[in-house]
Amino acid sequence: MNPNDLHEQNTVQEQNPQFPSNLDRDLHAWFQSLQNRSSSSPRGNGRHNLTGGMPYEPRNSLLPFARPSLLSQQRPQRSRNRLWQWYFGWSSKQKLAIGFGILISLFLLGIIWGAIAGLAFSKQQSQKHQKTIRQANTVQDTQGVTDQVPTPTIAALLISNPTLTSTSLPSPTPTPQPTPSPLPQQTPKSVERVNVTATSQMVKKVGPQYRYIFDVLNNDSKSFGGSVTISLYNDSQQTPLAQHTFDMTQPLEPNAKRLIYFDISTGPASQQSVNGVTRFKYAILVNGQQANIGDGEGKITDKYEDSSLF
Repeated sequence: MNPNDLHEQNTVQEQNPQFPSNLDRDLHAWFQSLQNRSSSSPRGNGRHNLTGGMPYEPRNSLLPFARPSLLSQQRPQRSRNRLWQWYFGWSSKQKLAIGFGILISLFLLGIIWGAIAGLAFSKQQSQKHQKTIRQANTVQDTQGVTDQVPTPTIAALLISNPTLTSTSLPSPTPTPQPTPSPLPQQTPKSVERVNVTATSQMVKKVGPQYRYIFDVLNNDSKSFGGSVTISLYNDSQQTPLAQHTFDMTQPLEPNAKRLIYFDISTGPASQQSVNGVTRFKYAILVNGQQANIGDGEGKITDKYEDSSLF
């Protein structure tokens, strides 16, 4: 056998299993190096091998990749210990700042989550609202189409089937219209004239106003319970300068008189010449209609009194 021929060496190893393979040689050399190390620091416990009397441990315990479960348990514990060592290495103020920063981060995360949830909720509500609007529009369109469908009438049936006009339907008989009875014409009641007159008695200045005083005299044989309207004029105008209506709250007995007056800012002609009041008209009203016997006109008296002088 040629010792330099690798093929022959491998063939001899396959045929003779007592020769170690390359892996076994590597492991043997590694064990030998461990034994050399342990000779300087022997272990107190463990099993001894048969050859050298040195402590022996199981093969798998010496491999660098042995005991994977123990390594997996130690790594998280080491990371937690390092984290606490890092935290406790800071001062109290720095710890407080770190805790406060963590709280702010959690608060911001909560705000972001709430905003996202609110947007999702609002989007869902808007979709529901749009769906409701589409359903309502669909119902309206359906109702509009239903309303546009023409309903058959009697005239349409008669046109489509002309035999019905001569045989089936009787000819309608016209119903007589009732003749309206003539309404009784109301003849206006004749106004009963009353002999009531008004005369100018005095013009009195009261402050800046002028008070025109009149007497209403009942010359009739019956009591008077209507009203009297007095209008004041001057010679240059046809429209009244002032007008006032007096209601007889208590009937005016025959041959009795009653004093009435009203104030205006225009004085008589004796005080304001052409712009002053020169004449008056009166209307005796019974049930809203004029019942004068005469023309109902008179002149303003020249009797004048200024109360501001007293």
